[in-house]
Amino acid sequence: MKLNSITLVGHMTDNVRFTEGTGDVSDRAWFVLGVNRKRQKDKSDFIPVICWGKQAKAMLDYTQKGQELTVMGELHSRRVENEDGSVNYHTEVSAEYISFGQKSKKQQTQGAEGADAPAAGNDDVATRAAKAAVAAYIAAQQAQTGDSAAATAGAAADDDNPFEA
Repeated sequence: MKLNSITLVGHMTDNVRFTEGTGDVSDRAWFVLGVNRKRQKDKSDFIPVICWGKQAKAMLDYTQKGQELTVMGELHSRRVENEDGSVNYHTEVSAEYISFGQKSKKQQTQGAEGADAPAAGNDDVATRAAKAAVAAYIAAQQAQTGDSAAATAGAAADDDNPFEA
């Protein structure tokens, strides 16, 4: 079985860019996640992330620059040919699951002053990521074996997350 799965924990480098969907196209949100390297602690990577639908709207409504996020999804790469004939490759994460972690200091200050964003998703990030990993594993097993009981167990593993795709 081949599996395209990526999990990142980092901070948003800027506010979400949001495009409202029209017709058959759903809402889309795009942001960059700054992620520290494990072995080179003084270096970071900046990973583009895209999400769709209700998840995109939630990102627009409840996050801002500096927000810590756990993102689980698939790594996508696409080839883009420029007008001058040169070719570029773009890589991004297509988010399937996003969990909110600690707020930035600015968000915490705003919260004390009565900001309207709820504290949804502020559970322990590692616990939420582990639940999502288990749910993804169960769903993959179900797809491989056709076992509907496993699919139900996978869906029940994290029913309380409204930001899951």
